[in-house]
Amino acid sequence: MNNDPLISVHNLSVEFHQGLEIKKVLHKVSFDLNPGEVLALVGESGSGKSVTAHSILQLLPSPAARYSTESSILFKGKEIIGAKKSFLNGLRGNHVGMIFQEPMTSLNPLHNIEKQICEGLIVHQGMSHTRAKKRCLELLDLVRIPNAKSRLSAYPNELSGGQRQRVMIAMALANDPDVLIADEPTTAIDVTIQKQILALLEDIRTELEMAILFITHDLGVVKHFAQRVLVMHLGEIVESGAALDVLTSPQQPYTQSLVSAEPQGNPTPIADNAPIAIETKDLKVWFPIKKGVFKKTIDHIKAVDGIDLSIKQGETLGVVGESGSGKSSLGFAILRLLKSEGTILFFNTELQKLKPNEVRPLRKDMQIVFQDPFGSLSPRMSIAQIIAEGVQEHGSYSLQEVNEIVIQSLREVEMDPEARFRFPHEFSGGQRQRIAIARALALKPKFIILDEPTSALDRSVQAQVVTLLRDLQTKFGFTYLFISHDLRVVKAMSHQIIVMKNGRIVENGSPKEIFNTPQKDYTKELIAAAFEL
Repeated sequence: MNNDPLISVHNLSVEFHQGLEIKKVLHKVSFDLNPGEVLALVGESGSGKSVTAHSILQLLPSPAARYSTESSILFKGKEIIGAKKSFLNGLRGNHVGMIFQEPMTSLNPLHNIEKQICEGLIVHQGMSHTRAKKRCLELLDLVRIPNAKSRLSAYPNELSGGQRQRVMIAMALANDPDVLIADEPTTAIDVTIQKQILALLEDIRTELEMAILFITHDLGVVKHFAQRVLVMHLGEIVESGAALDVLTSPQQPYTQSLVSAEPQGNPTPIADNAPIAIETKDLKVWFPIKKGVFKKTIDHIKAVDGIDLSIKQGETLGVVGESGSGKSSLGFAILRLLKSEGTILFFNTELQKLKPNEVRPLRKDMQIVFQDPFGSLSPRMSIAQIIAEGVQEHGSYSLQEVNEIVIQSLREVEMDPEARFRFPHEFSGGQRQRIAIARALALKPKFIILDEPTSALDRSVQAQVVTLLRDLQTKFGFTYLFISHDLRVVKAMSHQIIVMKNGRIVENGSPKEIFNTPQKDYTKELIAAAFEL
């Protein structure tokens, strides 16, 4: 057996050039990835994890990204930096697969799932379409996509965030690569599916002796899944070693701060006489399943199936459940971003009876932070323009006042106001999520739906954002619908929690009731999985 490293990174230094501005993002990063091992890269958002991963496949934008003359990346002894296009095309997909951080923007919205997975099989392995379709089904079953055959014709927007992530994993594994680069592969996946995906990757790694470069902010996952860990900070590796050793006995102050960071505390109690902000009665979102030449409706996917809920002003309702349970569909329906049946009351105004132009003035008071920040931020607009757009649409402000609101919104999410002159692609996933939160906060709305707002954030920033959202709620009286698969964050944020499964509420109560004395087996499984990792 050959024990030589599959990938050797040596003195990797990267700068980004934009006009006269030069930003150093990596400085002399060195490590080896050995056959069959799981090597984790951890660190705060913007520490250089994804830049390191993208360098291996030479995916950084050229000529903006520039490597130092000392930089070297070897795959089985062959230099990757500066390699010919033919070599890189053979490397990508065939030998090194990659799960990208943001599945919605990585999947083609114009092609169905079958076409996107089959394309790699046909190009790299020369399979017939029939054989590729069969392999596609095997892969979807492998990553636990329910009713895989019926999902072949689905488009990315028809899948939940967790399901899109699993499709990305299936695509990355399609050609049995030697190395799998997994950039936050469990970010959008609930804890029970997370366990299944990690077990799946472990089985495949063992069977194929596949090496995995695992990028994550979830230190619990690292402790259970990786053999070695590299801790990155400001583009440098500050600590490395066996995963269990580093995470149980960290030597560096930075690593110690990462390990100890976790959302703490409880939300501010709400007044007994607080008015009802949001109320739904028998809310339903059913997607028709059509078949045949005449596209006759033969059944429905019941994404939301008769939901009754009530949220008081200043209250946070946490919504938890597995991927595909209907959490996001519930939020979209409340904002009338999805067609639904039933009653939706917003401060006693019946939204279902309003025409679109009558709903529009209310949009100022109803905002959402989407699960996929890159997909929701226009790549052609600067951060200032993105945050200012809603402010200018819903109010009469001078340019100076708008600029002050943008600056204040960025400060509220712990970002440098100078970031307003840059564009979304220049930020890490976690930074983009904070920008999305800043955009929602800028209008100081009455009601905010937070759809996985901390999923792309590392633990230390998660704790900061939870504290920030609670402080803003206390100061401005915001009402939150907080959708998340991270039960630790939900526990710290919520006054009440509902547990969803198959479009229905299976359990509800206070955090103390849900976490200390859960009644349903499904809830018990969610909690056990969350606190095991």
